Amino acid sequence: MKMKGKFLSYAIMAAAAVFALSSCTKEVIPLHLTVSTYEVGFGAEGGNEQINFCFVGSWAEANEECDWIETKIFISPDDASMKILSIDVKENTTGAEREGEIIVSVFREGKKTGSIAERLDRAVKVRQSAEPSQPEAQSAE
Repeated sequence: MKMKGKFLSYAIMAAAAVFALSSCTKEVIPLHLTVSTYEVGFGAEGGNEQINFCFVGSWAEANEECDWIETKIFISPDDASMKILSIDVKENTTGAEREGEIIVSVFREGKKTGSIAERLDRAVKVRQSAEPSQPEAQSAE
C-alpha cells in the first residue's frame, strides 16, 4: 500500500507540473515594423515631412545621424497602433547636396527591467538638394 500511495503522489505531482508549465506558456508575437516610405526629399530651404509607421513590440524610437535632421514621434489618439514620424530638416547653406539616414527601431523588453531582448530596424534615407524646391506650375485658365 505504501508503494502505491508513493506512486500516486509522484503521478499527481508530475501532472501538476505539466499543467503549471503549459498554462504559463505565452505565445510570443514576432516583432514587426512597417514604414510608409524609405526615402524623403527636401529642397535647400528645408522643411517638414511626416511618414506613418506601425509596429508590434514594447516601444519604438527614431535616431538620426546628422545635426541637420530632427525627428519626433507622435502617436495617433484614435488608433494607438499608428504612429507618425515627423522629420524636420534645416536649411542647406552648404552649396552641396546632402544625404542622411534615420533609423526607426522597435524593441521588445527583456526579462530584466530595462533590458532589450529583441530589436528590429528600418532605415529611412533623407536627401536634401542644394537648390530650393521649384514651385509647382500653375495652369493658366
